[in-house]
Amino acid sequence: MFSKPISSDFITIKSPDPEKTFELLVTTYIPKGFDQTYEVAESFVDKAVPSKIFKALWEWCVFNFVYEEDKEGIEQIRLPNRTWADRNKGVDCEDFVILNAGILHNLDIPFSVRMADYGEGWQHIYIVGDNGVILDPVNPIFNNEPKSLKRVKDHRFEKESKTLGKFIQYNFEESSQQKPIDLLADSRTKGFFEKPSPESVKALNRFLKANPNQLVVMYHGTWANHPIMSQGLKTTKANTRRGYSTVGFVYLTPYPKYAESFAQMAYPSEPITLYKVVVPARFLKPDNDQIYFKKSAGIQIGDTLGDSLVFAKTARIKGDIPPYMISEVGKTIKGLKTNFSLKTNTIMLTAAQKRLKRVSKAADKLVKQAGKKTVTLKVNVLNRNEAMKTAWEMEKEGDLVASRTIDGMKKKSSTKTAKKATAKRKTTSKRK
Repeated sequence: MFSKPISSDFITIKSPDPEKTFELLVTTYIPKGFDQTYEVAESFVDKAVPSKIFKALWEWCVFNFVYEEDKEGIEQIRLPNRTWADRNKGVDCEDFVILNAGILHNLDIPFSVRMADYGEGWQHIYIVGDNGVILDPVNPIFNNEPKSLKRVKDHRFEKESKTLGKFIQYNFEESSQQKPIDLLADSRTKGFFEKPSPESVKALNRFLKANPNQLVVMYHGTWANHPIMSQGLKTTKANTRRGYSTVGFVYLTPYPKYAESFAQMAYPSEPITLYKVVVPARFLKPDNDQIYFKKSAGIQIGDTLGDSLVFAKTARIKGDIPPYMISEVGKTIKGLKTNFSLKTNTIMLTAAQKRLKRVSKAADKLVKQAGKKTVTLKVNVLNRNEAMKTAWEMEKEGDLVASRTIDGMKKKSSTKTAKKATAKRKTTSKRK
């Protein structure tokens, strides 16, 4: 949930000026805490609405952290990793603010940081939600602001504010003499993908390590209405992700069709646009989520970037990708529109996808058993990772009765529903 703190996660300011310290907090230290709170924010996804999140964070802090005021004349500022490490020793109000501000940011919850004066000068800091709820773990009462409050100074953090988060930074002059390469077509790398093997993975890793500034062409597909060309590709957020992908990353693939498939699974029935992304090789990281699912499916692969690209066909980048690294492929793909129904021994299938190729034998049996009755199968839109692992599945009352193929991956259908229908029919006959 948190990483081991480093020396820069703990800052000491002697003889602090309250207003200057407040300015440093909102412009420097709070944004630095965003990366360190990506993972912990995931545990609050189910409460990621203003009516729940502030109470949940207050309770979490009150029950897991010891409060201890800084010594007079010294301001000790902790970034989230250090705050978590010192939770039993004692942390102060600004540490709570940096920690909770990072979590709220990653959940896309707008908030303000408030500095308060109770009559003796600026002396306290806490978070206020847009709904007016007070998030102050130092106060033993939730949503409580002392009546002795004389004046306040607020700094508001907007949802998706430009002052929050950060783009990956890269100067293209570093590779001005290089042309972007397509890993699947370049003579130096295409062989690694044509014949996947542990040896080809090692060779690809050696190439990427030897050429860290080499520009690489990758692809990303997403909803056509996202303002990608003006705002760039944003990292996955805990409350907006469409799957089990780890938050804080942008996911890419060297395969255009693969990017298209991911987008269609994430946004069924919506228009999709494909984007080409040119990034230096050193920014690419292994997609641990896809590697995990490959291993779960019994595929023997490692945890390196080469394994991720060759076998999982994906990679990821930590941080937002700026617009100047992106170009629109110019192809908007119609979203998936699928309707399954079983009527009088006939499977009526309407689909916008050619990948939907077959209906299982179990479904055929169900149709025959249904006779003149009408049976409707609802489409279970799984998260994209699960979908790539098992293919999308049609369900009726929770029982798998049919499946479809995506990129050659198949999953056999269960006959559980058919058996249930048969048993039910026999029971009914006996009663008669």
